[in-house]
Amino acid sequence: VVEGIIHGLLASAITMAIFYPLTWWLGPKAENFFGGFNLFDYYFSHWFSIFGILLLTGIILGVISAAIAVRKYLRA
Repeated sequence: VVEGIIHGLLASAITMAIFYPLTWWLGPKAENFFGGFNLFDYYFSHWFSIFGILLLTGIILGVISAAIAVRKYLRA
């Protein structure tokens, strides 16, 4: 179960690291497309909220999958 938490933490950190340059690159293009909405500015101003949601979701999914795997092997 602890391994599931660690996987969730690493997955959210990697996702945030990938999204940073991606939103920086797509920011001006999205601003032209959406008419004034800069994706990078939104990402940067809501960084903690996005990271928290990703972290919580990753941890929950990791714990659930680890619990299912442990239960499967404990029954066998």
